[in-house]
Amino acid sequence: MRASQFLALTSLLTAFAGACKTVPSLQGSGSSGIKDAVVRTQDLRLDSDSFGSGGYGEKHLFIEIAAKQLNLELHNRSVPGSVVHDAWLRLLSDNPLQQIKVPSPYRNHVINLGINDLRRYGESPLAPEEVVHRLTNLIAYLRLSTIIDQNDPTVKYTGKWTTMAGKDFYRQTLIATGDPGAGATVTFDGDSITVGTHVLGNEGGTIQLKVDGTVRYEANVGPRCANNFASSAIELRDLGAGPHTLQISKSDAAPDRYIYIDWIGQTGKKPPAIYVNGVTKMQKSTYVMYPPTNHSSGELTLEANRLIADAIKHNFDDRVIFVDQSSFDPDTQDLILGSDKLHPNDLGHQLIAKNLMAVWLQSQ
Repeated sequence: MRASQFLALTSLLTAFAGACKTVPSLQGSGSSGIKDAVVRTQDLRLDSDSFGSGGYGEKHLFIEIAAKQLNLELHNRSVPGSVVHDAWLRLLSDNPLQQIKVPSPYRNHVINLGINDLRRYGESPLAPEEVVHRLTNLIAYLRLSTIIDQNDPTVKYTGKWTTMAGKDFYRQTLIATGDPGAGATVTFDGDSITVGTHVLGNEGGTIQLKVDGTVRYEANVGPRCANNFASSAIELRDLGAGPHTLQISKSDAAPDRYIYIDWIGQTGKKPPAIYVNGVTKMQKSTYVMYPPTNHSSGELTLEANRLIADAIKHNFDDRVIFVDQSSFDPDTQDLILGSDKLHPNDLGHQLIAKNLMAVWLQSQ
């Protein structure tokens, strides 16, 4: 699975892993042009745009409405920003108002997604895949109780590995190999382990994870992604109590295909609840006004929601919950939009909040 270039489809995430569940959206909920926004919550905390750029007062934002109705303390209304990728950079920043260190001090996180996530690199049928990878990395990180970077002395390497630097990486470095058979080994105690990694377009190799000698994960991390580099993560659960040995290796034989290790961590026994607000459709006439979405469509948005929900279902447990906003049709529910025909107005925020609250209450 690969995260580079998953455009034009729009919404995100559903409940993860085996026990994961998708809660149906309320009819008419949602809003056109849902602007990308990542929400973090202690009882409720929002990061990123939250549709706030439409010029509406903060007391009318969906996140404000939901927090008040659910009697939750909102710790962060909005940090201007756009996409999931930016949210990851904020979590790693030195800004105490934006960063989140492991373990997260918040009980709940809300991630709100929008069309900007899907058009970051221009139109592509693969855009949602990149969103899936970046979200998977973001969510996996927020669920951690412990974390080490790839240079920790407890990680033992064999074969040829190269250190890379970049602001997208945890502690600004990660390690890569194109050496067939190269590997890394670390011991841990507990029933879960997560590996932060990256995927890279047509140069991604096959990464294999073994726990106590048994293959628990193996996938090629490149072919479907056009040419973009994106963070991702692999979370393994239900490994059984006690000590274990994790082996990470490049299992393909191609010397020009690479795998990456950014960080290694473990999920907490009761990680934060994470609610992901799916992307809504825009009006048909609006798509042509905001390049490069002029080749996008409401149909692609719905497909993106489906793909993202399915991916999350197979990667996390029921502490990650999808809020499906894809049933909203701005071409028949025009009254929820502001004068720009893109951002929700007060009524639009109320509908989005209503849907979020319904899912929240059903998941408690």
